Amino acid sequence: VELNYDPLSAPVTLKILARPESGTRQISPPGRGETAYRELEIFFGTSRAREKDRPKNGRDLATFGAGDSGILTLGRTLVTVPRTARPFGDVPRPTVDLIVFRFNLRAEEPNRDFTLVATDVLDTGDFRRRIGERGMAAKDYSRQAFVFIHGFNVDFEDSIFRTAQISHDIGFD
Repeated sequence: VELNYDPLSAPVTLKILARPESGTRQISPPGRGETAYRELEIFFGTSRAREKDRPKNGRDLATFGAGDSGILTLGRTLVTVPRTARPFGDVPRPTVDLIVFRFNLRAEEPNRDFTLVATDVLDTGDFRRRIGERGMAAKDYSRQAFVFIHGFNVDFEDSIFRTAQISHDIGFD
């Protein structure tokens, strides 16, 4: 979807750029020297309250809870997306949710699960610079942004995974 908005005039224009066909997205197997997964950089803005950083794979990941901080925090995450075929819309994870509890069924595996590699908080200048660089480097969607606004009662990680899934499935670079 392309969104054009001019604050001086009220109309907003939406344009559908791509719609994946239903079914399974076939991904070619990794070539020589490639991993069995792809890393996607996802930028975020959130007003969620920041919690204690969580260690993972030798680095600290910023974490955010359900509460509102009243402050906009900007940042970026790195998400792994398996290169294997999977149905459109699926976000494979090694967990199961039962009412209010989430249980791990096995260890995360980037070659079969969506995983978080990094979650970093950025200052406004660094955030803008990185987004600009990313937009200019894109091949198919140069100087465009994919913005996903998640629904109610969605935790931070799930919203990041869903953003990565949609971005990957529509081929947004």
